[in-house]
Amino acid sequence: REKAGGYSYAGQIQNLFPMTDSIYKVVKPYIRLGEQSIETSFVTVKQPARQRQKLDINLADTLLWRSLRGIGPVLSRRIVRYRNLLGGFVNPEQLKEVYGIDTILYSEIASMLYVTTPFPIKKIDLTLCSYADLRAHPYISPRQASAIIRYRSQHSELSSTNALFDIELLDSATINRIRPYILEPEPGLD
Repeated sequence: REKAGGYSYAGQIQNLFPMTDSIYKVVKPYIRLGEQSIETSFVTVKQPARQRQKLDINLADTLLWRSLRGIGPVLSRRIVRYRNLLGGFVNPEQLKEVYGIDTILYSEIASMLYVTTPFPIKKIDLTLCSYADLRAHPYISPRQASAIIRYRSQHSELSSTNALFDIELLDSATINRIRPYILEPEPGLD
């Protein structure tokens, strides 16, 4: 402003910054020079407040997830996709495994979440499942899936999840993590 010798009227702006007349007409009401003030009215559009309802994490669809603060369309799709891969959530803390949900976001929404118990978690039948079935589960790596299939073929079947402790590639933390997703055989059906 000082380099150009100061501006005394809005038309000087049009000369300094080349613009068409139509653009100048749009910009002109927002130009302030010296003590001159132009009153403009702005319309503030309020978005509806997000509802603060409790959410069953195994039954919520993407629209319900989006009702929580901090969760938009992309994150809600990730949550539902991950839930489907798992076969259902056993614990709300599992949400922290979803890319985009950090501990801060989780702590903000945790009080709004619950898990219906008993919820019919999708179970894997170790006596019948394929490598692809095992590999599709997020908690089972390709090497672990191969090891389970190998163990089953060498020992004719897996009678219970306790047999998984015999597989070297599965530590107790991994077994306890996948246990809710493994179908236990009915007692007395041997």
